[in-house]
Amino acid sequence: MVSPANNALLSCVMEDLGCGSEQVILPATEPLSRYFCGDSLIVVRRKLWQQLSVRDKSLAQRFYAGLDESEPVANCFDLSEEYHVPSASELEGLFAIDGEGLMYWPNFRNRYPDSHGVLSLGIPRFSETEDVAILYLGQTSGPLAGCGRLYSFKAQNSNCWTIAGRMGLWIS
Repeated sequence: MVSPANNALLSCVMEDLGCGSEQVILPATEPLSRYFCGDSLIVVRRKLWQQLSVRDKSLAQRFYAGLDESEPVANCFDLSEEYHVPSASELEGLFAIDGEGLMYWPNFRNRYPDSHGVLSLGIPRFSETEDVAILYLGQTSGPLAGCGRLYSFKAQNSNCWTIAGRMGLWIS
């Protein structure tokens, strides 16, 4: 569900990354189960506690329960004109030139010259008291230039959040 808090989290992450305008965001949120393959709830809870300082057990359970979930980004975030969410056919068109995706990044740069790359988002998860949150963000800007992180946040008030921690999940 779209909420001002979701967009506040996204703004914090964009500021942290130093991203400017014209960001391209994939149209569906990314399921995170591949980054926690075979991990039990206890292992996930320990990782969140040790690496993100998330000590809220209900938030860890909510996060763990939703590892396989994905939904349209528009269901989670109110994306203004500074973000571009390409359609499926637009994404396919980037690969269509050579059929193997070898021209993906040159095609991407031609189509989106002001973008820093492609961003993928996870579904924001909040504690029961809604004062702690977790959000995944993946950023790719070339064939071997990308990373994926989990961010933890603490609420200062209803729409003012600060980044409390970062946990790297992958890098290329």
